Amino acid sequence: MHYTNKYNLPEWWVNALKFDDYDKEGDYSITGLAQPVQMTILEELCDDDIYVDVSEMAYILGGRAIHMYLEHVEAKDTIRERRLKTVIRNRTVTGKIDDYRLWDERLSDIKAASKWVIKRWQDTGRVKEEWEGQDNGYSFLLKENGYNTKSQFIEAWLRDWSMMEAARDPSMPQCQIAIVPVPFWGEEATYDYLERRVYLHDTTPHRNLNLPHCTAEERWERLTEWKVKKAANKTAYRGGAHFETEKAAQTFLETKPIKDKPEIVKHLGESVRCEHWCRVKAWCCQYEIANSGGNDGFNGE
Repeated sequence: MHYTNKYNLPEWWVNALKFDDYDKEGDYSITGLAQPVQMTILEELCDDDIYVDVSEMAYILGGRAIHMYLEHVEAKDTIRERRLKTVIRNRTVTGKIDDYRLWDERLSDIKAASKWVIKRWQDTGRVKEEWEGQDNGYSFLLKENGYNTKSQFIEAWLRDWSMMEAARDPSMPQCQIAIVPVPFWGEEATYDYLERRVYLHDTTPHRNLNLPHCTAEERWERLTEWKVKKAANKTAYRGGAHFETEKAAQTFLETKPIKDKPEIVKHLGESVRCEHWCRVKAWCCQYEIANSGGNDGFNGE
């Protein structure tokens, strides 16, 4: 991968943004296995052709800073930032445990995240699939190394959190640090998941690049929706921000005062990761199909 600096950032910023002290061990990591197989393999195969501007790396600093800081915070009877390993399909799979409390067998994975991910969890109870895969993978590693896990959590620092917004809107996360419980899959289901991911990574590059398509969850798919807004300030009414059909939005609009001049605004859906965060979309057949006049590439799984 090659780096550019189109905003002429000072050298120390460039070096800081390029810095990566990731200590890879083994064949695969839990984090790597939890990410989309297609994206991960394309990043490996197209590494020499990828160009990234250092300014696009700024969001990573928050997460790295948190991990570096926590490594130096004293905690008794705790496993912290320790890499564990196991063998699956004759491959060494490793994972670095952020925080595991020995006295109550509590696992925590520390992350920097967007407030909108936590907002979705608050609204739907759904945890990101990748987060579930990571936490269950870490619990599996702990079990393989002689430790039980009674509870598992994502502890997320919200990089875009606003105190003013939280005070104004009680539906938004009310604290900049969110503690999210992660459901257990069970030892057998987790092993099957990890075995499947190892198999895909091992065999896919040798099958004429017939890569498994990214799922809607992996693409961070945002569906098209309709909002009912006040014409004066263009803000949505409470309860009027997320309609799956225009008809439902129209029904809601008819309950609002005419003096507000309510209006329906359509917000087109998109695959957020593909459009804004994927470094290899230029080489992705699924993305090409989805943007060639049809949507077969983003139809279903």
